[in-house]
This record gives sequence, C-alpha cells and structure tokens, in this order.
Amino acid sequence: MLLLVFGAWVVFFRSYVKPATDVRASALRLDEHLTVAHDALTRSDYVTAQREFQAVLTEDPNNTEALQGLNTARSQADLEATYARAAALQRDGNWEQSLPLLQQIAATSPGFRDVDEMLQRANRGQGVGERYAAADEAFRTQNWQAAIEG
Repeated sequence: MLLLVFGAWVVFFRSYVKPATDVRASALRLDEHLTVAHDALTRSDYVTAQREFQAVLTEDPNNTEALQGLNTARSQADLEATYARAAALQRDGNWEQSLPLLQQIAATSPGFRDVDEMLQRANRGQGVGERYAAADEAFRTQNWQAAIEG
C-alpha cells in the first residue's frame, strides 16, 4: 500500500508539480532576458540587446515583445553604423559621399542626433573641392580676381 501511495505521488509530481515549476522558471528566465535587453536598448548597447532578445526567441519563437525588440535593436544598430560612416566621411572631407547617408538617416529617423547640422555642412562643403581647384588654377594663371572669388 505504501508503495502504491508513493508511486501515485511520483506520478502526480512528474505530471503536475514539475511541469508547473519548469514553466515558472522558464517565465522568469524570459523576463530576465527581456529586462536586460530593454536596459541595453536604453543604453544604446545594441549588441547586448540583440543577444538577449534572441535568447528569448530561442525559447519562445513567437514572443511578440522579443520580435519587436530585436527589430528595433537591429534598426538602431544599422542607423548608428550609417551615422558613423557619414561622420567619418565628413571628417575626411568627403562631403559628396556623406550626403546620401545623411539623407537616408534623416528620412528614416528625423531628428536623429546632429544629422540636420551635418546635412547643412555637407551641402556647404560639397563644392569646396571644385572651388578650391578653380581658385588654385586662377592663382597659377595670375588671375587674381578669380583666385580671390574662387
């Protein structure tokens, strides 16, 4: 009789208690991953955010919050990379090459950082190379007025 009661308890435990405990533990893990991911997004740590959202999706592939968060983290990472490329191009004086990148950022994320100011600098700096070459040529040919206006 004691063996029968013990056997029934083991079946009950395996059928109801253990699965419920596993579900709670899984939910806690998912919540922890989501919390870390959202904190990472707030800090602009898109690598960590993507990793944590992906961890949630590994356990729960249809988790809407993780899917949306992962898309946001990827978009923001791409935006940051594009911004960094545009800024580097501007630092090197490549105004023409930076312009389409800045226009892309302004179209997809208006008001992002200082993109509006960078666009203004790119538009102003775009013809600088040509104007310099024209002024240099005018100087060599001793066309002083054109060199000054160049």
